[in-house]
Amino acid sequence: MSNFITNLMISSILVLVTISTKTYAAPITYVESSQIVVCPDGSMVSVWQSNVDDSSSIQTSVYDRNQWSTPEAISVAEQYSFNLKLIKDSQGNVVVGWLGLDINQAIYVLCVATKSFGDVWSVPVVLSSRDKQVQSFSFNSDTVAGKGTFSVIWTEIDNATGDISILSSIYTVGGSWSPEVQIN
Repeated sequence: MSNFITNLMISSILVLVTISTKTYAAPITYVESSQIVVCPDGSMVSVWQSNVDDSSSIQTSVYDRNQWSTPEAISVAEQYSFNLKLIKDSQGNVVVGWLGLDINQAIYVLCVATKSFGDVWSVPVVLSSRDKQVQSFSFNSDTVAGKGTFSVIWTEIDNATGDISILSSIYTVGGSWSPEVQIN
């Protein structure tokens, strides 16, 4: 039995040495935080965080009930993007939010992109202050007066004072995000 364990340990070490000395020409890619929603017509929208070496982006693909579209990045290229959340309303409109590391300010900001049912993704928008750190966020969707409405709430911390703020913004499909409102 001890010879078996010794041989197993030597084999494991050889495998580890072989793996650790191998060089890879291609970038190492991995995916996390994938989410999907199904629209009323059976089409689907999927988003995920794609990590390539030391960068991260939010990617998306749409299934039109026949095939998946070519994946595309919807996050801002200058940010390390993560912690995504995807939500849809009853009409198939979707919003995706994520935290982005603002490289210039070295803080986390709240970013969002919208996609009206059957349309393309909007240009990403930063909802939070660029001088305060976002800690967390959540979404809600509803239909008000026949229009899809999304709300987002988030917490920010002022790194200079330590003050914590709770803020909110509302988006009506076909419009734009409202100015942030502090609710605490």
